Amino acid sequence: MLQTCFQILYVLLIRHIENQLFKDSIMEKNILLIEDDLITQTLLKDMLEDYGFFVFTASDGNEGTKMMEHNHFDLVLTDIIMPEKEGLQLIRETKWRWPHLKVIAMSTGGSFSGGPDYLQTAKDFGAVASIVKPIDSDNLLKTIRSVLDSEIQQEAY
Repeated sequence: MLQTCFQILYVLLIRHIENQLFKDSIMEKNILLIEDDLITQTLLKDMLEDYGFFVFTASDGNEGTKMMEHNHFDLVLTDIIMPEKEGLQLIRETKWRWPHLKVIAMSTGGSFSGGPDYLQTAKDFGAVASIVKPIDSDNLLKTIRSVLDSEIQQEAY
């Protein structure tokens, strides 16, 4: 666990340096990060802020929903398994109440009694993308850029 944290911190340092070399119009977007694990939440928040995003955090789906009711977000990045309101319920509600809002689901995996896995179910419920934990920073940024790029292209038409 400690070695993994050091590896993540090293990657964050490298990404911070790279980020200073290439900021673009995708950055400076508001992201709501919903994650119940405080260490993961802090690492992801720092990583996303280093990339130039404005990051707001919530620890479960209920807190995230309250934040969406009172703030504008360009993207929601949510864990699946959380206390209170879990990620799948949050995704369904978000797509019903704010259909334009893009959601990316993240999870360590798992499935419903041998059925479809959580991340596939998240996509079925309206998530535009999914990311497997532990999070690879390159994959995370690539996924976020892809989602936000598609949003910008749609607005242009």
